[in-house]
Amino acid sequence: MATWNDFTGNALLLRETLNPAGFFMGVGPNEDGRLEIVCPGDNGYLWHTWEHTPGGRDWEKIWLSLNLAGRPVMGLSHDGRIEVFVGGPKVYHIGQVAPNNGWAQNASSLGQPLNVPLYGDPAVGNNKDGRLEVFAAGSDGAVWHTWQESPTKWVGYWASRGIASPGLTLTDPAVGRNADGRLEVFAAGSDGAIWHTWQVAANNGWVGHWASRATPQAGVTLRNPAVASNKDGRLELIALGSDNNVWHTWQVAANNGWVGHWVSRGGIGQPYGILHIGTNLDGRLEVFLWTNSGLWHTYQTAPDNGWLAAPGKLLDPCASNSDPVVARFADGTLAVFIDLQGTASYAQQAAPNSTNWL
Repeated sequence: MATWNDFTGNALLLRETLNPAGFFMGVGPNEDGRLEIVCPGDNGYLWHTWEHTPGGRDWEKIWLSLNLAGRPVMGLSHDGRIEVFVGGPKVYHIGQVAPNNGWAQNASSLGQPLNVPLYGDPAVGNNKDGRLEVFAAGSDGAVWHTWQESPTKWVGYWASRGIASPGLTLTDPAVGRNADGRLEVFAAGSDGAIWHTWQVAANNGWVGHWASRATPQAGVTLRNPAVASNKDGRLELIALGSDNNVWHTWQVAANNGWVGHWVSRGGIGQPYGILHIGTNLDGRLEVFLWTNSGLWHTYQTAPDNGWLAAPGKLLDPCASNSDPVVARFADGTLAVFIDLQGTASYAQQAAPNSTNWL
């Protein structure tokens, strides 16, 4: 079992939640490699703290408030500034005023499509040229997106990527980037399948339709997709099944082609919230999920291929239904962050790429 560390300094009581999807925090690197963590506080607003040195685990001793409320999703702008996004009928964001230091005083709205409220958490990706692109599910069943024109300027409108099929709605968008730089977006369909669409060229242009990755087997539907890149550049798609199993599928070659089936990584109890994928220093993917039987993880046994035969447990059940968030310290060590009984806490690998956790 892992040992869980809380952050030194002034305590921050994390907001209680009745949301069955769980509590959610954001963790991401500054341009210089120092991790920054963003959490909802007990007043409903977001708070943040940060490392003083890259990989030093020497956290700032106080938490500072950000004038933004919601479930944070983090991105790194092309100019090195962290941006935090929250969803709702409109998407709001707040960002650093300079790389590695200083935040805007107030959040800004990215708006919403005309007469189409957005819902759920947005997904954020970087184009090949570094510009951020934000995707969100619309009440019309389509996935919508907006993007930066430059590191500090957004286009000011939302464009629809359309519906996957007549009468079908899309939710839970996730975004990955192909080896050639093209963004690819995945969403859960109301038919229980995962659908995807993609850019025809890096930075610009979309195919104009959605393709289905189908369902794993009869009677099993999928939700909450997550996507990551293998070491060789092939995208790996992971989702939660209605059978409480974690399922995955993958590209057969970088930039193109899928295997055409799903493989189960096993069931580990009733999942809470969503799963998260981390990438080890050697390129192996590692998946984390909180369930009613505790916090679990599974991982590739070699880069690009092979998975642990059965998931391993990092934490027994406790008074938390936190979504785990995974990040990598500057020295390459993975860490997983959760809300542990109202306190932001983290555990870390014994060393980069290690299968043991401290």
